[in-house]
Amino acid sequence: MSKMERFRIINKTNKTVTVKIGSKVVTSSWEEFNKKLVVVDKFWAVLNEAEKKKQKEADELVNDAVICVMLQRGNADPMRKLGALGRLATITEKLQELLECTNAEVLQLIRQRLMVLNPFMVNPMFDTDVPKRNTLMTEEEEEPQEEYEDECEAHGSGNTLSDLCPQLAELKEKLAK
Repeated sequence: MSKMERFRIINKTNKTVTVKIGSKVVTSSWEEFNKKLVVVDKFWAVLNEAEKKKQKEADELVNDAVICVMLQRGNADPMRKLGALGRLATITEKLQELLECTNAEVLQLIRQRLMVLNPFMVNPMFDTDVPKRNTLMTEEEEEPQEEYEDECEAHGSGNTLSDLCPQLAELKEKLAK
């Protein structure tokens, strides 16, 4: 027997109902509430059968999307990669319609599932959380830049290479002869 997920009913009025879903508190009309949830007792609600089917279908589509991303990022032949990329676009469209959410939210779901399977797979594709080491500058790295600017000012205006390096000016004169 599978465990049914329950949602806590926090407040009920004759027009709205407030439910705690995960860590979020959501207030909706009774019409919207009855489309997705069924009241079990005074304090708890569960998903109705139609919504359970939607959730199961969405879960399968997210799994398919993860497979497409892994195929596209893997060592498959180019036609297979292109096919996986095209399939990924149709899957995300279906998920948007099914879950009634934005493209960014669908991609976040796919990213979360990818992180469970392979945390190293996600970073090259979705580089929002972890900044790369080589893009961060420390104070030690900034000091040589200041020294370089000081040298440029000492040698001239710094507008051309010959102004920056007097040896280049000498070389240019020798080549001109």
